[in-house]
Amino acid sequence: MATCSISGVVPEEPVVSLKSGHLFEKRLIVKHIEACGLCPVTQMPLSLDDLLPVKTSAPVVRPRPPTGTSFPQLLQMLQNEWDAMALETFTMRQKMNALKQELAHAAYEQDAAKRVIARLIAERDSALEQLKNVDANVARAVESAYKSAPGAAAGSATGEAKTAPAAASGDSMDDGGKTKGIPQDVIKRMEAGQQRVGGGVRTSTVKQRQAMVRSDAQMKELVASEAQKLVENASATAFALGGLTGAESTIGSVALVGTASGAVQAYSVLNGKVKLVNQYQFGAGAVTAIATHVGTPGAAVVGTANGTVFSVSYDNGAAVASGDASAELQIGRVSAMQLSADVAAKAGGVVSVALHPAGDVAVASFENGTWAVFDAESARAVAVVPPATGAGTTRVALHPDGNLVGVISSGSNKLQIYDTATQSLLCTIDVCPEDPSAGISAVVFSENGLNCYTFDTTGAVKLWQLRKPDQPPKATAKLPISGGSRFGSLVVDASGSYVIVTVDNTCYIYTAKALAEVTSKSASSSGVCFAAIGGSDAHQTIVVSPSHIEVFTC
Repeated sequence: MATCSISGVVPEEPVVSLKSGHLFEKRLIVKHIEACGLCPVTQMPLSLDDLLPVKTSAPVVRPRPPTGTSFPQLLQMLQNEWDAMALETFTMRQKMNALKQELAHAAYEQDAAKRVIARLIAERDSALEQLKNVDANVARAVESAYKSAPGAAAGSATGEAKTAPAAASGDSMDDGGKTKGIPQDVIKRMEAGQQRVGGGVRTSTVKQRQAMVRSDAQMKELVASEAQKLVENASATAFALGGLTGAESTIGSVALVGTASGAVQAYSVLNGKVKLVNQYQFGAGAVTAIATHVGTPGAAVVGTANGTVFSVSYDNGAAVASGDASAELQIGRVSAMQLSADVAAKAGGVVSVALHPAGDVAVASFENGTWAVFDAESARAVAVVPPATGAGTTRVALHPDGNLVGVISSGSNKLQIYDTATQSLLCTIDVCPEDPSAGISAVVFSENGLNCYTFDTTGAVKLWQLRKPDQPPKATAKLPISGGSRFGSLVVDASGSYVIVTVDNTCYIYTAKALAEVTSKSASSSGVCFAAIGGSDAHQTIVVSPSHIEVFTC
């Protein structure tokens, strides 16, 4: 006869499940059904009505009920304990098998997760190493390409590759026009600044701003505050957002507005409110350019129409950030830097400036196409790159780590990437191959340092991958502009989430990854505007027109 599916012995009173067909001892299966209502083998619902007694040819005769003091009573008690133990053992065996399966699955998932993490860490380290060595790799590729190009041996003086060697050792130019190398102490300070921001200062700042930034849907709901007229009826000519030293979460909380009278007005932008906290006069010439660095709060570089570059430090950020009505931004070091007299006579006014993460090193470009590296400590140009033939007005932008300089000129539709320390040309990006007559209005690097953005005279914003300079742009956005439109500014916000372009008095906001348009807002006053996203809560769009400053919040 078959055995019980629970106890494994021949049942005295066999019953069979109508649902599963398994054989059980009746007293055992009845106890199990009363306890949980499930089949102990299949775990399917089972009731007493689903049990069918099995008739045998020689049924077992049940003894009469024993008395409490008899040995049969003791045997029955032992039998009941055995039945309970058999049932419990069966249940524990089932649970043990289930736990074994769960443990094996968890161990497999943990092993898979470790493998994925190890692969991602290896890919990250590889990407960082590739980014670290991209300068040398691109330089070798460019050098090889030019060596193999027709006419390279002739040594054409007008080629793009020829502009770099002329300034590769550029310190300041002597009377004979010969350039000298950047001093080692400046190189060391530049490397220290690169290591500081590369070691997590800029990364933590960007992550902090990303945690505060609003979603695309919220950005579409920007609402303008009442426009505030610039102090002393000033006319704005340049604009940049800076950070406050000694205060948390205040990157982009100071609006530095350059004016036609040669002053820079500093406005705090806290909780949607704008307040003048100081202004400083930088001479008689108009302020033409201002730049800050997200990893170096409390520092700025200012360029003027008379060709002077100023390195500026400011402090008392904690008091300003606290909202104290009497708190003022304190101006610290102001270092005036100029080109040598013979070079300055031809260079003209400053067109653009960029601040190195070292804080006391800057790059500036001039009207005749010259660009130079300036050192605030020595108050001079430590490297000068003379203009290429037909270069025209030149603009520069610095990589967030400070190791690359992006250079564009009005006489070309190509973006040139140089090594900051050696001024050697690394690569050239053809920004408008479809329209050789188009020019480039601006260039800016992304906060992660992997990409750069350009805006050209056709109204196109383009996203370029620095590791693939020979590839087409990763993304392109076309602005609805007319032939008479005037460009204002092109910036990336401190979180690296949005790209902001201003043309005439309209501010266009795009996503940084795909250049998808988020929204556009027009200033309340006319004239070419400048704009950036910042403020104490990272989602205020500050727009500066020639006569007003206003804040859009969401």
